[in-house]
Amino acid sequence: MIGYINLLDKIESELLKDPFCKAVTRGDIYKIATNKQQIYPLSHLIVNSFGKTGYALRYNISVISMYAVKDDESNEDFVLNTQSMVNLRLIEQLQR
Repeated sequence: MIGYINLLDKIESELLKDPFCKAVTRGDIYKIATNKQQIYPLSHLIVNSFGKTGYALRYNISVISMYAVKDDESNEDFVLNTQSMVNLRLIEQLQR
């Protein structure tokens, strides 16, 4: 399972290079202490499935990037913009 660990480590490493990602978590999303403002912005990795395709393994991984939205939602557009860009930059890096 070294390939699995290397893949998740690579994704985490690339996410942490982004200025709008302060932390990366894995596993059960309900175990994240979302009330702790100091952990935002963060990305969360969920491995949905994997299987063998020919001589390769295919992984289905969800990357959820999040930031705290203010109570009055005045920063909602900022959050959507920055967090979507985190994921787009991740995709670009993984494609290289």
